Amino acid sequence: MPTTLYTFGLAFHFFSTIASAVPVADASDPCSTLAALNGTRISYKDVANCYRNIPYDSTISSSTLSVLDTLFRDFYIFRDAALTPRLPEPFTSPPVDIMKELGMIRMTRYQTDFDLHSAIMTAIWKLNDPHAVYSPDCYSAYSFSQSLRLYAPVAKGQQSLRVFRDERGRGLEDCSAITINGLPGLKYMQRWADKYAPYSKDSGVRMNFALASQTFDPRTQSFTLSSGVFSERYNLPEQEFVEYELQCPDNNNRSTGDRGTRTVRLQEEWLIQPQIISAFRDTTSYVHAVCLRFPSVKPRRSIKSQRGERSLPPAMEHKVPFPKRSISSHNTPSEVLRDAEFIISGNGTSFYRLKSLPHVGIMVVFTHETTNSEMSVIKLGLDTLHRLNVTHIILDLQGNMGGFVDFASLLTELFFPRKMRKAKSSAHEPDPLEKSFVSDTRVSSMVQRASGLLTGAKVPSFFNPYFYFDFKTERSYTYNLFHHPVPQIRNGRSALYSPLLTLNPTNISRVADTHSYAWTNDPSKILILSDGRCGSACALTCHLMRAKYNVTGIAVGGHQGEALSMFSFAGGALTTLDQIHNTFESVNVASPIKQLPYRGRATVPILEVYRYGRSKGWVEGLPEEMGRRVDRGVPLEYDAESAKADEHLDLGVDTARRRDALWDQVARTAWATDS
Repeated sequence: MPTTLYTFGLAFHFFSTIASAVPVADASDPCSTLAALNGTRISYKDVANCYRNIPYDSTISSSTLSVLDTLFRDFYIFRDAALTPRLPEPFTSPPVDIMKELGMIRMTRYQTDFDLHSAIMTAIWKLNDPHAVYSPDCYSAYSFSQSLRLYAPVAKGQQSLRVFRDERGRGLEDCSAITINGLPGLKYMQRWADKYAPYSKDSGVRMNFALASQTFDPRTQSFTLSSGVFSERYNLPEQEFVEYELQCPDNNNRSTGDRGTRTVRLQEEWLIQPQIISAFRDTTSYVHAVCLRFPSVKPRRSIKSQRGERSLPPAMEHKVPFPKRSISSHNTPSEVLRDAEFIISGNGTSFYRLKSLPHVGIMVVFTHETTNSEMSVIKLGLDTLHRLNVTHIILDLQGNMGGFVDFASLLTELFFPRKMRKAKSSAHEPDPLEKSFVSDTRVSSMVQRASGLLTGAKVPSFFNPYFYFDFKTERSYTYNLFHHPVPQIRNGRSALYSPLLTLNPTNISRVADTHSYAWTNDPSKILILSDGRCGSACALTCHLMRAKYNVTGIAVGGHQGEALSMFSFAGGALTTLDQIHNTFESVNVASPIKQLPYRGRATVPILEVYRYGRSKGWVEGLPEEMGRRVDRGVPLEYDAESAKADEHLDLGVDTARRRDALWDQVARTAWATDS
């Protein structure tokens, strides 16, 4: 078996900063060395040495931990649910006491500031809840990319880690990754995903997040490669290179005349790109320009890191920030769908019809962050499929990281229109509660203070009691529900929660009548397809359609032959630390929770959603519940039974690379007798 040894140096990426002149490097200051590179020819050691040269500061440590203590103690809805032991399959997350984790960090004196903030981020990652985030700009100022994009298909009855694409064009596609950094490839990848891909309670879904996949790109109206969080990341990698041992087909073995294999060993360094454009000269100016919340010159996010970001009303946001497309400089080619006829696409959905099974249509929902303009796209897409005699629909939710709660309800309504009820007026109107999500929120003294200040104010905030819907009156609350908390004990810890509530019914424009479609109100003709990377508002759509209407859910990828979740982090709408501050500032009151010393993102989920089937009795007994200790059961975030797919399919080489091949397999699996 021939062996080839490759050692590749760093691929250089040229990126300009706003500095008017290139600083002269001071060899004794690593950040000075990094600044002198002016965004070009950056190595791993350049960034790592700069990060690790920032000294530990007890004041920064105390201030950061004090704010995070308050954020997680008073606002994090899953503070106590996270203590749940032995979650059933397919969940694999161990119990986490986040308050204890932060307390242990407080008692530790770290050698560097980087070590402190890395420990904080690692502690929060243990929650496997991407709604809970602490990400300081100081240590996400550069992105790191590997040239090998990996995936884990099942071929000939065995799953293996392989090269999906080699961005350096060395012809390594579908070589098997026998080892990574000395460990068996699949074993290493799962260990890495369990620690550094904290997007799901399900280890199989964490694997899906780590690896490459096909993602719809609305700019090109086609599927392109999403590299996965192993190959592209914003946090400093564990080491300066990744060692791969690959086993590749040897098509030119002249000595034997047959197709053998060859071993290729690689030591791949990182392609590094600046993500914050800012002028700095040394460690001190880096801290002031990039890290501190109130620097003399505020850094600007680079064009690449601004992608897809926009300001949202706080009470509308139910998503998690996640790079949807490659952050690298490579132009990723689009995947040709040979067996799917493209219909139309918008900013949140795209529509296809299978050529091999022309009665099967596909609605891809790649984000729930849509606007009213998307409704016309959806209407045209569904009308076209209906006109083409499509009778069965695959709802593809893979890679959808959430968006608006309103759209979660509306999407369900497209397939199962609301029943009409006799209103108090003479007219008939849809039941506004039929597709609402029963929720609650934590009640602390700080929450009560914020809600009191917002009494009578028309401020869209999770702390405004009049923003929520009362199931009894079917109207917005007319009293401060936060002043009527319900005590609960979860995993031995007592806390106060709000009465059961839901967000106000949808504000998104509705699609015209869909009753004439062949699949309407018929769950046997509707199928949900996911890889578990359906989160937040997307998870609510997936859950509601399965729990209320018995739509079958098929999950793909993960571990060979093992159960897999349909959705992740269904928990609840998130709030940011800045939004909490803005709540108090909107009524001209100083916020009782301080700002973090470093710029960046700090978020926690503020609402928890419960399984649809358990809601009815609670709603009917809501007035009697107030003031009494009750057991509301397991929130959807920790409800493994609700998340588990009805069926699991392994991804093959072809179905991982071509979404139309996957649709065909799913359709034939689900509707074999209908074809």
